[in-house]
Amino acid sequence: MARRSFVVHVVLVLTATSVACTDQPEPLYTAEAVVSATRVPCTGVDSQLCMQVSEDGGPVEWFYGGIEGFTFHWGRETRLRYSVYEVVDPPEDAPSRRYVLDEVIDVDFDAVGPTFDLAFPDPAGASPWFGAAAAAGQVTMIDTAVACEAAVCDALLAAPGAFTVTFELNVDDAVPLRAVAVAP
Repeated sequence: MARRSFVVHVVLVLTATSVACTDQPEPLYTAEAVVSATRVPCTGVDSQLCMQVSEDGGPVEWFYGGIEGFTFHWGRETRLRYSVYEVVDPPEDAPSRRYVLDEVIDVDFDAVGPTFDLAFPDPAGASPWFGAAAAAGQVTMIDTAVACEAAVCDALLAAPGAFTVTFELNVDDAVPLRAVAVAP
């Protein structure tokens, strides 16, 4: 009788465990992707900076959202694996998919070189690309602190329409970029 009770107990534990495991949503798919070392100006609901992502060797596409568990770093190209989950009844203007980091596979710390250019389109009614920062010698580019000489900071804050900015990478993660030139 004790053996029979043990077998019933084991079956109940295994059944409960398998039911508990099925409460976790299954991903729609998993993918390996490369996240570019720079983000690009883009507009969704408002002005923002989009990651550039190539999923499973496909074309580079703008990625408007984030990847849970992944922090973007300017100048670092990152190869990673993530799982994609469906968001049931997302709020209006919210994504219908959730991306969750599974693993960082590789990081290239020298992906962009010493300088790079970003072209900023006319925000056309959206928020401007740059705003004043609390610290002298800095501006804020959407969500990124940018160091600059006074003349360059002033040009960024006053830039009308479309323009291009030349950046250098900074060694400080708190202020990862330095704007060195602004051109129409």
